[in-house]
Amino acid sequence: MLATCVLFYVISGILFWSTDYFVSVIKVPKDEVTVAFGLTSITAPVFGAIVSIPLENKIGFNSKATLPCCLVIAAVCYAAAFFIPFYSTRDEFYAIIAHIWFLLFFGGMLLPITNGRILSIVPKEYSAHGQSLCYACFNLFGWLPSPFIYGAICNAYGGKDADTSKAGMWALTQSILVALILLCLAQFGSILKNCCTNQNDYA
Repeated sequence: MLATCVLFYVISGILFWSTDYFVSVIKVPKDEVTVAFGLTSITAPVFGAIVSIPLENKIGFNSKATLPCCLVIAAVCYAAAFFIPFYSTRDEFYAIIAHIWFLLFFGGMLLPITNGRILSIVPKEYSAHGQSLCYACFNLFGWLPSPFIYGAICNAYGGKDADTSKAGMWALTQSILVALILLCLAQFGSILKNCCTNQNDYA
């Protein structure tokens, strides 16, 4: 659940701050940003969610392949996000848009799988409560704080030039590494659990 909160945190920050980042930092005309980023933010998550459906049907939410699949998708998300702050000129605008498109696409693919994984381990009689608690956590620790933290980091590190600071984008895009580490820990815990279960079966 913590990894999913981090993903919501990153996606919320990207959706909230990217337009301002393009206009103030990359110096792209607002009209061009509105069209390009609007199309990106609409198409990428939707296509990602659609692509996740056959993947979910193939691997399921509670199989041995679920967490490794999540790890691969999260790694691709991080690869797409990692280079975004390196771009700094108007000519590189569409390269940034491409990176953000793939970030949102693979993020949109990953979120339904991680959500399903979480809910699959909740007993059926508590599934409604579990889903409510999950989305409360996603909103409280993911969607809600992201815009404020981004702005606070820009103010802290940018000073008088906070409006043109890249610090917030650096912190935001590198946060996916935290989600990747948390998924690695979940995979390690799953392997350890299976090993303990097998030992008990042989005992």
